[in-house]
Amino acid sequence: MIVGIDGLRILLMQNIIEVRFRRRKFKEGYNQWRRMLCTTDPKVLKSLPGRMSLLYKDPKGVGLRFVPRQKGLVVAWDIFWSDFRMISLDVYDIVTIIPTNREEDLTKWWVYFNEVLYKMPSQEKLRFMNV
Repeated sequence: MIVGIDGLRILLMQNIIEVRFRRRKFKEGYNQWRRMLCTTDPKVLKSLPGRMSLLYKDPKGVGLRFVPRQKGLVVAWDIFWSDFRMISLDVYDIVTIIPTNREEDLTKWWVYFNEVLYKMPSQEKLRFMNV
C-alpha cells in the first residue's frame, strides 16, 4: 500500500507500521532496500513501556537543519534501532499496519513486542531491516 506524505504521517500517528523503502545512498554490504517497524504514536512512545522498552526519549536540541518533507522524507521512531530514522518516499511500500487506537490494540501490541520482538536475536533484527 502506498499513500501520500500526509497519509503516511497520519498512519504513523495512529499505528505502528512496517514499511519497506529503497535506500537513497548505496551502503556496501547491505541490500538496496530497508525495512522498518516504526511509529510516531504518542500513546505508544510516551507510555511507560514505550520509554522503558523502546527507550523512547523526546527529541532535544535545535532539530534538523533541513525540512524532511522537502526532501521526500518522513521522520519516525524505529522500534529496532530505538531512535528516530527517516523513511524515503522515493520508492516505498507499507507492508503491515498494527493499530494502536484502542486500549485492547495497545495491549495486543505490547504482548507481541514482549513475547516476540524483544526476544528476537540481533541477527534476526538485522535480517528483518536489510530486506
